[in-house]
Amino acid sequence: MVRSSKMLLSAEFIAEATGGDLIRGRAIATGAGASIDTRTIKKGQVFFAIKGERHDGHDFVVEAINKGAVGLVVEKERALQIAQQIQSDEVFIVSVADTTRALVACARAWVEVLEPLVVAITGSVGKSTTKEMTASALAQQYKICATQGNQNNIYGLSLTCLSLLPEHEVLVCEMGMNHFGEIRELCSICRPRFGAVLCVAPVHLEGVGSLDGVALAKRELIEALPADGTAFLNADDPRVMAMQSVAKGDIVKVGWSSDADVRILESAITIDGLTRVRMLIKG
Repeated sequence: MVRSSKMLLSAEFIAEATGGDLIRGRAIATGAGASIDTRTIKKGQVFFAIKGERHDGHDFVVEAINKGAVGLVVEKERALQIAQQIQSDEVFIVSVADTTRALVACARAWVEVLEPLVVAITGSVGKSTTKEMTASALAQQYKICATQGNQNNIYGLSLTCLSLLPEHEVLVCEMGMNHFGEIRELCSICRPRFGAVLCVAPVHLEGVGSLDGVALAKRELIEALPADGTAFLNADDPRVMAMQSVAKGDIVKVGWSSDADVRILESAITIDGLTRVRMLIKG
């Protein structure tokens, strides 16, 4: 397991986690996390130069540094050029084979180091709202790190993981998908112990073909939960309830159904716009 002595992201940690080479700069440590977008990058972050369909992050490394990036992760084919362009030893440069895979590997290693309790949420609709409500509830007792907005793909989850600090006890993340295997890979990054599947609806059918395909793709979260984990399933959705068959740990059924473990008895919008729910919890 890769370890960070200072429990902060550093050039040395990133190079080891990604199998990359530190080609310039000193082992600066940062608690600011990482970025892949110079439009939103914050001072102190590490910039991963991702090759996108329309833009190549390598073309924006100078802008990233001007906005306060302390380090760059770049691909080998551009590394020498960028190292010559960036002369300051106050900015480190790590050269890797593939910046997307490096981002994922670094995020996975960081989760292994900090070992937060991970709660993952997926479903065709309602992920962001449920994530926010879950994070808000858990924040009453724990130090929480949660997905920002709806950044629920491989890039968003990796950046969320890299924003973890040693004091964070729980990571609450949402997981989206548009093809088979995507949620499985997301789970391999953050290793959730608790997982919730909210519903199966006709969303992203182009990637999975049918409602049954959506269910199979969402089921990857439940398949990834460990034997000491807990799956939270929508008791009112037959396709979600069918996922019980692959759960290795505990199952908690939630919904209006009379056999739900957490049964909703009443739900209403209050005059001040809040949602009030009355529930009955078995046991």
